[in-house]
Amino acid sequence: MIVVDAPHAPGETAKVEGRLLDPKPWAVKEIDTVTGEWLLVRDRDPFVPAFYPPDIEASYFEGAQRPKFVLHRRREAELRRAKIAAVMAQTGKLVCEVPNCDFDFKERYDELGEGYVQVHHLIPLNKAPKEGRKIFLKDLAVVCANCHAMIHRNGECRPLQGLISE
Repeated sequence: MIVVDAPHAPGETAKVEGRLLDPKPWAVKEIDTVTGEWLLVRDRDPFVPAFYPPDIEASYFEGAQRPKFVLHRRREAELRRAKIAAVMAQTGKLVCEVPNCDFDFKERYDELGEGYVQVHHLIPLNKAPKEGRKIFLKDLAVVCANCHAMIHRNGECRPLQGLISE
């Protein structure tokens, strides 16, 4: 931050008599992305994304509605229900199919978790042609939310085998 020493009367143009580099750090503490207003704070470390010093209370403006136009791959809820029903008929419970996981929502959450599991496409939908393709139950796996997130972390589609080391 450069501090400018330029006293002047209202209506007059400031004439800079001296400039001094402020030895104290300055940082943007808050930004309102809707109005563009920001709060500059002296004697603070600069803002570093993904790290928030414990003595700075960060705040952001969220929740505003905005239009979003994206192409979305169609998914059939009926196919998901059919996969869950098939697994239940075969095993009697919904357990994550990732080797070495075995998470069961019903076992962990009792009634709340009963009948809940996520269904994963073993062949990613983004590999399908624009018009789509037929999906069979064998193309799907029931997985827990944690494994599903790790399968797709960083935009990838990892195989179930080897996701969790032994």
